[in-house]
Amino acid sequence: MTVVTQGDREGTSLTNAAEHYAEEVWRRLCPDEAEPPLFIAHQLLNERDLGFQQFRFVAAGRHTVQRPVRWGPRLSPTELEHLVGGPVDPSRGKYTPPPPAVEGRQRFAVALVITLPRPDLHGEPQCMPASTSWGQRLARQVAPRRQGRTCCWYHRGDWNAASAIAIQAIARTAATPLRQGYLEADEQLPAVSTFIGQAAPDPWTRDAATSLVLDPIQPSRDDHGRRFYVNGRHRSQAMLDAGVRRTHWDWPEPGGEQ
Repeated sequence: MTVVTQGDREGTSLTNAAEHYAEEVWRRLCPDEAEPPLFIAHQLLNERDLGFQQFRFVAAGRHTVQRPVRWGPRLSPTELEHLVGGPVDPSRGKYTPPPPAVEGRQRFAVALVITLPRPDLHGEPQCMPASTSWGQRLARQVAPRRQGRTCCWYHRGDWNAASAIAIQAIARTAATPLRQGYLEADEQLPAVSTFIGQAAPDPWTRDAATSLVLDPIQPSRDDHGRRFYVNGRHRSQAMLDAGVRRTHWDWPEPGGEQ
């Protein structure tokens, strides 16, 4: 059994990548156990304590777990103490923010949406499919959806238009004319925002295009080569559903592989 505390902005959240953290705990701390440990996540977000949440994983292989269909319950202090066998200090592992980072360059690259990692959403919200096969991805590329839906914000507008506007905005203002473009945060983001505001036909498209620049999609790989999202799972799934062909993603290291 392991109790893991995570503060705000400490990498991928415990909820989004719980299985990856559980596998690392299993591999490093109890490698000889036949089953993965019971995983209890304690997340602090902007000084808010989200409580203790139980994750019970099923082994899919040696030190590999299946992502659960639904998360476990929130635990009361009494339930947690009974489960662990003793009191757990909720202040343990409290996050201390680092000094503010120096503003610098942010690097973007154009990605083919069809090649993005599979978002692990499992029905949150319900209109998001648990997976999108290659056949479904190809079918959407042939017949893209441009009409919005009322189910959630992510499906409400035309991601084809929003993505195209974001790509044009960075291409016009990037510090280099290459497919991989740099943006100087202080100097160029106002110009990007102005372009998007003028090009977007409605508020939703403006907000969606802006999110691709200010809060970019960040696919990554773990130490074992498996792909996951640091940020942007819901938007990636919505773009797969809409048949978007190209979008911008954040490419933090020159020459780095996502």
